[in-house]
Amino acid sequence: MKKGKLVAISYIFAMAAALLTTAVSFAEVTEDSDAKKVHSVVTLNDYEARARNHEDAAKEMQTKAQEQKRLLEQYKAKSYLYGRQAQDLQGHAHALARKYDNAAKAHIREAESYRGMAIQLAEDTFCAPPTKTEHC
Repeated sequence: MKKGKLVAISYIFAMAAALLTTAVSFAEVTEDSDAKKVHSVVTLNDYEARARNHEDAAKEMQTKAQEQKRLLEQYKAKSYLYGRQAQDLQGHAHALARKYDNAAKAHIREAESYRGMAIQLAEDTFCAPPTKTEHC
C-alpha cells in the first residue's frame, strides 16, 4: 500500500511540474519591440550557427567519402592481397562512400535552408514594411 501511495504522489508531482514548465514556456514578453528585436537577433544567430554546423558536418562527410573512395580504389587495384574478401570490401567501401555522399548532400541542403531562414528573418525583422524592397 505504501508503494502505491508513493507512486501516486510522485505521479502527481511530476504532472504538476510538467504543467508548471508548460505554463512558464508559453509566457512571452510581447510589450517591448526592442525585446522582440533581441529575440530575433538571437534566433538569427541560432540559424547561422545551425547552418555552420551543417556545413561542418557536410565537410566531414565529404572527407569520409573521399577516404572510402580511396580505399575502394586500393581494393580494386590490389584485390589479390585481400583474397576472397576483396569483393566484400569493395562493396562495403562503395556503400559507405555513397552513404557519406548522400549525408553530405543532405547537410548542404539543410545548411542552405537555414541560411534562407536567416535571410528571411533578417529582412522581416530589420526592414520597415513601407520601405521593404527585394533586398531591403
